[in-house]
Order: sequence, then structure tokens, then C-alpha cells
Amino acid sequence: MLGGYKYAAFVSRVKRRTPILRETLPSGSLTGLRIAAIGVSVEQSADPSRLFRIAAFWNYTAAAAFCLPSSVLSLFGMPTPVPSLYPQMAAALVATFGLGYHLVARNVTRNHGIVVIGAIGKTGLFALFLAYYLAGRLPVLPLVIVFGDLVFAALFVRFLLMQHRARVSAVTESRDQRAGSRSG
Repeated sequence: MLGGYKYAAFVSRVKRRTPILRETLPSGSLTGLRIAAIGVSVEQSADPSRLFRIAAFWNYTAAAAFCLPSSVLSLFGMPTPVPSLYPQMAAALVATFGLGYHLVARNVTRNHGIVVIGAIGKTGLFALFLAYYLAGRLPVLPLVIVFGDLVFAALFVRFLLMQHRARVSAVTESRDQRAGSRSG
């Protein structure tokens, strides 16, 4: 994990190079983080399925990008040439996760395992890209793009925590009602 100084320096570099993030990223922490360009916010939403529809679109777009010719991928710092099998495998995996997010969007009370795996995968992906960037083996543009996955991971965790709190509250309320009806 990035220490406080390194994280602040990283966010500062990203903000300088990316105008949309310059306006939306808070200084020094992920609290309140949002992607204004696509309307996603960590703040509680009346329609959590929107988050997962946008996440599905994000993944479908990334999967489509992996299907581009390697000459186009090289513009984003991807090494070329690579056997076409590798980007096609990545596209299939990314698209499969997009389908999973679409399933969650259809019914946000189910399929939370997909959300957990998505949060872990998106965090791991960002960590991998960050390690390559810090080692000087990756330009900043792919890291900035994959930063969106880290934002989605934070949003997924927030969603899971809100769902957990809602379940605990419902169980407590139900238990209190049963206790009240017995004593009354």
C-alpha cells in the first residue's frame, strides 16, 4: 500500500495530468471519491444498480480495447507485439466480469460474491499496474486508466458495507418486533 506521502504525490501527479480527475479527486484520501465524468459517487445512491450498470459498461469497454490491433494498444503503453491469444484471454475475462456486474445490476440484493471478487480483482489490478509504473516499466496513462478500477473497488466495498448494515438493521428490527409482541 502507498504511504501517505507517496499516495499524495501520486494523486497530485494524476490530477495534474488528467483534467477531469483534477476537479473531482479530493486531496490525500479516498473519502468522497467519485468519477464525475460518468456520474458515479461513493455517496449513497437511491439506485445502486446504476453503479453496476456503469461497471459493466466500463468492463465491456476495456474488453473491446483488448481486441484492438496491437499498434493501437501500444499507444497506451502496452508492449507489442504480443501473441493475440493474451489480449483475447484478457478480453474474455474482463467481459465475463462485466457480465457479472450486469447480473448484480439486475438484482442488487443477490450475487454479492461477484461484487467481492470484483473489488479484490480491481484492487489487485491497480496494485499490479502501480508496481509496474513505480518500477519504470509502464507509462502513466495505463495507470491513470486503471485508477478507475480502484475507484470501482472502493465503490463496491462501500456498497457491500451498506448492504451488510441494512441486513443487520433488518434482523435487529425484526428481533425487536418479535420481542415487543411477546411482551405485549
